[in-house]
Amino acid sequence: MRKAAIDDLFRLKAVSRPKASLTGKVAFSVGESFREPHSTQRSAIYVYTKEKGVSRLTSGEWFDREPSFTDGGELLGFLSNRKPQADGSGRTATSLFVLTLEGSNEVWRAPVPGHVEGFEWVSSDSALVASLDEESVDEARRKAAGFDEEEFENPSRFMSLWYFNAHTLSVKQITKRVQVWEFSSDSRAQSIALTYSTLPFERHWYRAKLGILNTVDGEVKCVYDPGWRQVGAPRISPNGKRVLFTSSLWSDRGSQLGDLHLVSVAEGENINLTGGAPFSVSWAEWFDDDSALFLAQREGESVFFRVEAPDWAPRELKSIMLSVNPQWYPKFTILNREPLEVAFSAQYTATPPELWITGLEETASHPTAVTAFNAPLKEEIEVPRMKFFEWTNDKGQRLTGYLEGLENTGDKSCPLVVHVHGGPTSSVRPAYLSSLGALLASQGYLVFYPNYTGSVGRGSVFAEANRGDLGGQDFKDIMSGVQAIIAEYNVDLGRVYLEGGSYGGFMAMWAATRTNVFAAIAALFGVSDWLSFHGTSNLSDWDELHLDESPYKYARYDASSPIRFVSRVNTPVLLLHGKEDPYVPLGQSLQFYRALSDLGKEVKLVVYPREGHGFTEKPHVKDAYTRVSEWFRTHTRRPRDSESSSTG
Repeated sequence: MRKAAIDDLFRLKAVSRPKASLTGKVAFSVGESFREPHSTQRSAIYVYTKEKGVSRLTSGEWFDREPSFTDGGELLGFLSNRKPQADGSGRTATSLFVLTLEGSNEVWRAPVPGHVEGFEWVSSDSALVASLDEESVDEARRKAAGFDEEEFENPSRFMSLWYFNAHTLSVKQITKRVQVWEFSSDSRAQSIALTYSTLPFERHWYRAKLGILNTVDGEVKCVYDPGWRQVGAPRISPNGKRVLFTSSLWSDRGSQLGDLHLVSVAEGENINLTGGAPFSVSWAEWFDDDSALFLAQREGESVFFRVEAPDWAPRELKSIMLSVNPQWYPKFTILNREPLEVAFSAQYTATPPELWITGLEETASHPTAVTAFNAPLKEEIEVPRMKFFEWTNDKGQRLTGYLEGLENTGDKSCPLVVHVHGGPTSSVRPAYLSSLGALLASQGYLVFYPNYTGSVGRGSVFAEANRGDLGGQDFKDIMSGVQAIIAEYNVDLGRVYLEGGSYGGFMAMWAATRTNVFAAIAALFGVSDWLSFHGTSNLSDWDELHLDESPYKYARYDASSPIRFVSRVNTPVLLLHGKEDPYVPLGQSLQFYRALSDLGKEVKLVVYPREGHGFTEKPHVKDAYTRVSEWFRTHTRRPRDSESSSTG
């Protein structure tokens, strides 16, 4: 076996979250995590049954994803980019497609207008569909005549709900001028729970509320306002009387681990079922009207629980040492009710992503992988192992994270890389070939993944503890972890590095202004100035919520912005950024580069066209990872300089 290389990342197959029908058919997609230049990712739809195993249903020529069967399994719906946009640009729009499984196996497009983002079957032939409104006829005519100006934050296009009947091919719009972020229907499509906002821009997701939609008049009744927290993953009971949902302070739509709440639709009474618990809930599924299952992350474990009336007290069913996918928003589907079984996609440090099944009864066996899409890669390469690591911070608090590449330690000192995860309300969990960190470990580095204050997996109290303190206790946690590793392992003090993306990119810039411990730093699409972030990001509510202060009071924004402390920087800094990043605009790296360059500091900035928040084109990913590796390889620091610790 050989060591992992960058190109192996492009061979690794991503296995999506599955969805099961009542007849035991499990639909899921398998495809690429990265894409070729000027194209989209590609993935194919598969079905698994215990009787027939795995079968492929679509070719993989397009980006087919989010498959779901009707309860009886006669129809399969999925999202795909097969339909070109009407503007003649050559770009593709995402639509709902339906595959008829009886007879012809015909694939046809549902006539739902706009850009489809999600759907849910509500009967054997009908679905609710969330779709971004199309531009009006007048807007299209103006553009055709050359008047293609854009009025900033003009709320003309919303994510609307549509009712689609696959038998009659009819569609009906249910909501208008309400932004639907997520939704869940009861068994009769009479009550629909949704997270919604009155304005459609990305920043308004941070102010979303939980509501119940009246399908007759399209009005939404608010049943829970989370205040400065966010709300997500609504799951309404089959009879429409109760809604389960998660809530906490979050940093990213689609990364929604928090406390599990239960609200009564009629009375509006809300109960936090897991408040104060040492775990973070990601997803729930109703078992029947009076009980449900939910999945939680408890540090490195994935744990299944059950809640049921009348007390709704969580009862642990099973803990597994697998990282359920998606890594940022783990989900599962109920496969069987007797015996109780669930299906999910998962991976671990030496286990690549596959489809897994496990029973949740006391006598059930261990989880079993029922696919082997990544078996050829696993047999060919040797990947570094991740090991759970504990240390104590400056407050005496126990913290956890992971070390990768321990095989590189021993009598000879080895270089250390600190990987700071994004979010911050996210975490690092054991994963197979975990991107840049695994490649650096394969090159001889020891890689440290700290789950610092503000991370998920230890409950909402821990996840919310860095509100108003960005770059404070979280940074101290990271530095105390570095010192603990140096005390325990033979680390080359002249070759200690730090890298991170998004919030991890902010922490990388922040570290450059706080300490001389690191020989070099790589900051990927990070924030350097919270005030200009507020003015230019499409997430402009983010900073006010996480900094817990108005941007126009300035003090906390200035005190947490790396740009204000650039004169302190002595560490070489590599900046990598996507040109089209709407979340953390390119200007954040441009500002930091200009300041460091003007002051004569060693800095390099690389900009990637067509990339947003994160890199997806294969040549860009390869270039970025190679640059970080070379940046670290070519920079060392004399040990006497490395002995300086945090300057606060």
